[in-house]
Parts: sequence; structure tokens; C-alpha cells
Amino acid sequence: MSSTLNAQVVDSIASTSTLVVGQAPAGAQAMVDLAAAHALGTLLHGAVHRHQQSAISGAAAATAACTRILAARRLVAPAPVPPSPPAPAATPRASKEG
Repeated sequence: MSSTLNAQVVDSIASTSTLVVGQAPAGAQAMVDLAAAHALGTLLHGAVHRHQQSAISGAAAATAACTRILAARRLVAPAPVPPSPPAPAATPRASKEG
């Protein structure tokens, strides 16, 4: 009876070993795919974050420029400079002939 039990144990171990060996490439490929997906996700997260920060910086710069423009309009404009008087007209000279 021990020979039957021993044969069943050997067969069970052999089939488990075959199953593990058969699943190893698929498991390894799944881990490679998981690592690649994680790396791609991290890359895209960084790109989105940089884009958002750039948009925030651009909006802040536009707001600062608009604030300066509006602040400059509130300043009192200097009084206009009066126009200079017209130059005297040239008088014709009398000729010395005659």
C-alpha cells in the first residue's frame, strides 16, 4: 500500500512542478508589464503635474501684469505742457539798391 501512496505523492509533486514551470513565463511577463505600466503612470503623472504648475505660473504672471496695468491707470496724469509760442515771422529786408 505504501507503493501506491508513494506513486500518488510523486505524481502530485510532478504535476505541481509542471504547473509552476508552465506558469513562470506568464508570471514573469505579468511582472514586467506591471513594472512598465507603473513607470508609464509615474511619467504621465509628472508630465501632468508640470503642465499644471506651468499653467498656474502663467495665470499668476498674467494677473500680475493686469494688476500693474490697472494700477498705472489710477495714477494722476501730469498736467499737459502748454504749446510753445509761435516763432516770429521773418520781416522782408529792404534792398540797398537805389
